[in-house]
Amino acid sequence: MKVKKFILSCLAAVAVFGLSAQEAEKTENVFVPHWYVQGQFGAQYTLGEVSFGKLMAPNAQLSFGRQFGEVLGARFGINAWQSKAGQADYRWAWTYVAPSLDATFNLSNAVCGYNPDRLFSLSAIAGLGVNVTFGNAQANNFNDDLKSFLSSTNNFPGDALEYLWNGTKAFMNAHVGLAGDFRITDNLSAGIEVQAVALSDKYNSKKAGNADWYFNALAGVKYCFGKTHEHRAVEPTKSVEEIVQEYVDKKVAPMEDKVNALEKDLEETKAAQDKVIAEAVAAAEREAAQPFQRDIVFGIGSIKITKSEMAKVTEIADYMKQNPAAVVLITGYADNATGTEKVNMHKSELRANAVAKALKEEGIAESRITIDFKGASVQPYGTPAENRVAICIVQK
Repeated sequence: MKVKKFILSCLAAVAVFGLSAQEAEKTENVFVPHWYVQGQFGAQYTLGEVSFGKLMAPNAQLSFGRQFGEVLGARFGINAWQSKAGQADYRWAWTYVAPSLDATFNLSNAVCGYNPDRLFSLSAIAGLGVNVTFGNAQANNFNDDLKSFLSSTNNFPGDALEYLWNGTKAFMNAHVGLAGDFRITDNLSAGIEVQAVALSDKYNSKKAGNADWYFNALAGVKYCFGKTHEHRAVEPTKSVEEIVQEYVDKKVAPMEDKVNALEKDLEETKAAQDKVIAEAVAAAEREAAQPFQRDIVFGIGSIKITKSEMAKVTEIADYMKQNPAAVVLITGYADNATGTEKVNMHKSELRANAVAKALKEEGIAESRITIDFKGASVQPYGTPAENRVAICIVQK
């Protein structure tokens, strides 16, 4: 049907103009999850009241990590060496080891898309750790010297460093950072990393009323185990005919099934309608084939048409006017319960003539009217009252 052809033509046009322009690359890079190890060395600066250069300390970090996806990864690292603090002209240092667990986010891949051949990649780092500290002898010596001096001059009680600690202590830290990696090979890269680390105010033994901070700047190398990505071959570009056929199979074919189902429903509906119409026509034809009959009933011994029976005569006349070829046969009868045979025969004739005259007065031509009469010799009905009648049968 036309609707079906139009729908399929439109869908095929979409396939040609929307899909034929697609071109596939020969290969594509697919990320492969992988483990890595990273070693870094650098320096640490502890935020304090002493000049920048005097609070610098060596720093190192060893990390093991896994890159789960193009953007998200995680690593376990151990950062260690030395932290420094100072007051006035005095400085002290202590040793720490800080295991941490970090989440890594490859910002370059997140913003610019995955590219394993990218020369430089920038990542963000955030995590939590524990600074396990020891070797705080210099701070304790400074505290003793300062306490001795203050006590001799001002009767100063207690420690000069209010948060002084000794032995081994553990301090939670939270840290964020940025890391930049320069690609050397698929598995090897060199990079730099900066970290900002926040700890308890008690970390450097001094009371400041706020968190203690230090910053690490590290440089090192990272080695990735196994494949970091794969070059996956892409099927050659398909012809327009193949693309259209795939589109038809995937999109048009189901639509064609729906169209076929709709077409079938329409055909079934039409068949049902045709059947109803045919039955109605047949019924009308059967009805038309049946003669139009009306019985004009008279009173006992009467040949006069009553007002109620005159309505039937008018009905016969109207029908014959609507069917100009129709003719009427009027047969008069009398009942056998009264009168003689001769009287009844004459009475039935008069009754037939009375109806014929009434039809003529209604405008029906005499040539279309035939008269017959049977007297009481024929009784068409079962009771005398029913047989005092003129039976009018109209034939087309």
